[in-house]
Amino acid sequence: ISTVADDTSGLDQAAVSELLADSGPPFLAQQSLVSASTPVAGGSSQATSAQRRSSPHAFEPRRSRVSQFPESARMQTIFECFVDRGFSEAVSRRIAEAGNAGSTRRVYDSRWERFALWCAHRGEDPLTASITLVASFFEEMFTEQGKQPVTIEGYRSAINSVWEQASGRTLRGDHAIMRLLASFRQDRPRSINRVPKWDLSVILRYLRSPKFHPRVVGQNPKAFAQKVSFLALLALARRCSDVFAIDPKRVAETSSAVILPPYPGYLPKVKSMAEGQARYQPMVIRKLKAITDDPDELLLCAATTLMQYHRWAEKKNPGRNRFFISARASGTPVVQATLAAWVKTLIRDAYSEIEQSPTDLALASARVHEVRAIASSLAMQSTFALNDIFASAQWGTPSVFAAFYLRDVSAFDGKHHGLGSLSVAGKIF
Repeated sequence: ISTVADDTSGLDQAAVSELLADSGPPFLAQQSLVSASTPVAGGSSQATSAQRRSSPHAFEPRRSRVSQFPESARMQTIFECFVDRGFSEAVSRRIAEAGNAGSTRRVYDSRWERFALWCAHRGEDPLTASITLVASFFEEMFTEQGKQPVTIEGYRSAINSVWEQASGRTLRGDHAIMRLLASFRQDRPRSINRVPKWDLSVILRYLRSPKFHPRVVGQNPKAFAQKVSFLALLALARRCSDVFAIDPKRVAETSSAVILPPYPGYLPKVKSMAEGQARYQPMVIRKLKAITDDPDELLLCAATTLMQYHRWAEKKNPGRNRFFISARASGTPVVQATLAAWVKTLIRDAYSEIEQSPTDLALASARVHEVRAIASSLAMQSTFALNDIFASAQWGTPSVFAAFYLRDVSAFDGKHHGLGSLSVAGKIF
């Protein structure tokens, strides 16, 4: 059988981009309706169009179609696949848009585009690329480009996001790919950083400033919303999505705690927590007044602060269906990304206004996940039962916490004690 020489290595970037823009996915539903070959005179056979598209170096341009997603080749590919399978353009567009959050979608778009470009240089269709070709792509990224194993695993997820929707193919569970990634992790182990990204005492001192006093909640609601978001994430050690899911209509307050049920239909990220009655379990924040009457310490009471915000929001937007609302006059519910943005802004502002050296400002990483990491690590250092910490924070497995979120908070321990009592990971620290 004669082979086709790979003469696409010299393609420039513009040519490859044009090839990707004018090319569509292979037949999917139609491929199963044609025979493997078409008989011709003399007993020979002629390859069908489906065979030609699935053969090596047969990445053939298809009819031009107006792009529905000019900024996302990945979503455009999914869209065209479903249109070619007979779905309407309106339905295909919805299917292509469904799924990942905005940040994840942007990462997947970038990684799929890079994989598609790599395939195009070799005359291959990224939708029908073989497992061996994908393995070569991963190997090149690891050895020649120096990518970390976790980055390559992200590329696997990006490729799957298209394959699974467009053709039902998947890289999940493929033993060759799994063993290849395992070898990457063995050769280049992940470095674990146990140092907290920022100093919690800096944030807490900032939250005690007059800017965040309960009396000014109506005058500066955005600043107060930042305080509520941070203290709630610290007190619960939960994901941002869990705190965002608080149902304002079912919030309850007792003399010692605040009970925060999720809104109906909310599904936690961890599968074990989304099964049976576990998904309806409310979050609980205990009040600091049970152990102290110091007014300065009570300024950092997450339960009290949260209820003060709840009462203000209820007056501004009666009958709201989400706990957190905009600080603007409309008082409309915000999206989850806004909650994360409030926390990031708070951390940056704290480091800007509380005197710190330029080195401290450069090292401060305003990541929302770090709040959860520090809260759980503080609770663990305080000798609280590990099972209680894991249950409160809803860690999927202890190994996830140990590998990604465990921090050495001993360096800041004295500073925290100087600020008094604090609610962390479902406990009072």
